[in-house]
Amino acid sequence: MCSGTALGSIEKAVQPMRRPRFGNWVGTGRQDAQIAIDLHAVGVDHDAAEYVGELQRQRRFAARGRSGDDQDRRLAASRIAGVRPGRMELVLTLIAGAGGRRRLSGIVVTIAEALGRGSEPLWLASEEACDVVFDAPDPTKAEQTARAVIDDAPIDTLVQPVAGRRKRLLVADFESTIIENEMLDELAEPLGLRPRIAEITRSAMNGEIDFTAALEARVALLKGVNARLLENAAERIRLTPGARTLVATMRRGGAATALVSGGFAVFADPVAAALGFDRVIANHLDRVRGKLAGTVRRAIVTPESKRETLLALAKESGIPPAETIAVGDGANDLPMLAAAGIGIAFRAKPSVAGAARWRLDHADLTGLLYAQGYRKDEFVCDLHLAKD
Repeated sequence: MCSGTALGSIEKAVQPMRRPRFGNWVGTGRQDAQIAIDLHAVGVDHDAAEYVGELQRQRRFAARGRSGDDQDRRLAASRIAGVRPGRMELVLTLIAGAGGRRRLSGIVVTIAEALGRGSEPLWLASEEACDVVFDAPDPTKAEQTARAVIDDAPIDTLVQPVAGRRKRLLVADFESTIIENEMLDELAEPLGLRPRIAEITRSAMNGEIDFTAALEARVALLKGVNARLLENAAERIRLTPGARTLVATMRRGGAATALVSGGFAVFADPVAAALGFDRVIANHLDRVRGKLAGTVRRAIVTPESKRETLLALAKESGIPPAETIAVGDGANDLPMLAAAGIGIAFRAKPSVAGAARWRLDHADLTGLLYAQGYRKDEFVCDLHLAKD
């Protein structure tokens, strides 16, 4: 798996992609009023939990992991019987975090039994990620059942239709998603403003305050600061584990990729070039005579404009929204996640994780590949190998 480190100078020019996937650049959409978002968390079905508990008491045994061509043969075999009337063919993907691998094979067997599947799981990576294919009338019920089995184990689960699982467009948030940092917090550190700015960031990402107002308030605190501070902050950028592999693998699979950020192009552009994103949409900091002006150039990337950008990029490439995947961590990402074929909240703030249909709490960004059915032996770590 590819690992990331600080990416160095932000002054490095963004190189054009060898294989452009989009036509003209897509600008940010209009700025709307504050978006109302339902942040009610999904509860656990207690009947499902009790039923699963009984299964656990009755039978406990482990399933051995397999991958490759054998997996494909068993996936086809699992579908021969067809789908019963009033039900849909679904796949439940389980992805173990670093501390959950020893428990995964036992947990997946219990889940498979609870879902009425007696066959072996389809392993994407031994002891790390697997699929359970089944048919059911309600994917939400199946996910609740799985979460009741998983309990507090560091294992993620996603349930979705089998059809159309691999996506043709990736749209990713930048800060606390593709990179681990929040860059305004990094800018505030040497100024002694980090606690103040970080609290505004936290409130905005949880959806407690308007995103645009919070952005402008934080940037205003930087007025008059030497622009060289941007260079110093860029040296502390840390790539999220799995970021390189996610982008390179999807590009190798023929997908288009876009980085859409409510942060700043001065940081996002070099990272996008290093990882091989086809498109970057981000905000721009105003500067006056080598100092930060304390303002953001219009139009600002808003929650709604993130959603509009995903839909515009899909339309431009002739890709139905159902064939897109999006990932982000904040409340400003929720409209984009809701518009995608599968929108995944990644290590998200609690209110965001509760509102998103899909989420990854423990896996790194390669979890998005497992969610699409990629096997680990299909992963690509080198950007150059991902190009035609």
